[in-house]
Amino acid sequence: MLTVEPFLSMGGQWAEEGDDGWALYSEPSAPVVQYEHTVVATDRGAVVVTLPG
Repeated sequence: MLTVEPFLSMGGQWAEEGDDGWALYSEPSAPVVQYEHTVVATDRGAVVVTLPG
């Protein structure tokens, strides 16, 4: 299983970790969106388990 977590930014060049060890912030500060998909590799191909049913 693997997780794909792209970050799309309108100007940020880097992601800096927040003090909580979880949140990420863009540097320089800019609007950012992040989403995640979890994919399971099987004998018959990939299964994206986070797609809406």
